[in-house]
Amino acid sequence: MRLLANLLFSRAAGIILQTERSRSFFCKKVGEKAVILPNSLNPDFIRPRYAGEREKRIVSVGRMDANKNHVMQLRALAALQERYPDYELVIYGDGELRSSIEELAQKLGIADRVSLPGVVPDVARRIERAALFLLTSYSEGVSNALIEALALGLPVIATDVPSGGTEELIENEINGLIIPAGDQSALERAMDRILGNPAYAQKIGTEAARIQEKLAPERVNALWKAYFEGIMK
Repeated sequence: MRLLANLLFSRAAGIILQTERSRSFFCKKVGEKAVILPNSLNPDFIRPRYAGEREKRIVSVGRMDANKNHVMQLRALAALQERYPDYELVIYGDGELRSSIEELAQKLGIADRVSLPGVVPDVARRIERAALFLLTSYSEGVSNALIEALALGLPVIATDVPSGGTEELIENEINGLIIPAGDQSALERAMDRILGNPAYAQKIGTEAARIQEKLAPERVNALWKAYFEGIMK
């Protein structure tokens, strides 16, 4: 795959990558030729940050497969249940591991605190008042779900994925928290830090919402348009 990519990409008129870290996948010639262009924000998620009291809900959005590692979310919730007994975890999406996740919730004794609504419309409205957003994937490009949660001003915890996609969006401890992929203890500590400190959660959520300006469709689409026009001359 790497050999073919380097051979074919080097002959392209233009090369677009999502993250700076992804340059390391390619040879020097391809890396130097490539530009980094971000994804634009879905307009549905451009709105004033919810300023009221946060609901005691932890939310996640994504396909229920092994890569998303929702299992770690459930185990962390169970580990913190005595400290935060009123919080529930809501996972939006569907997938082949749905039954396994339901069974694990039962086994951990938190079935009454885990909700799996499936694939739903109007995700922004459903998650904008949540106390916390989790992205626990082992691998991602630049996660649109993470972009959207940040845009809504949710306090977020996200794993450091190999592509560098999380680092492109989050300045650790400023507009969100980054943890190592697969590290349940780190997730528990990060969840405790946010849920146990509403003032800090408010601070990083406010900073997170600034991504609306950075990834506004009119701004990002103009960058893509200018690049295409430049290489097609």
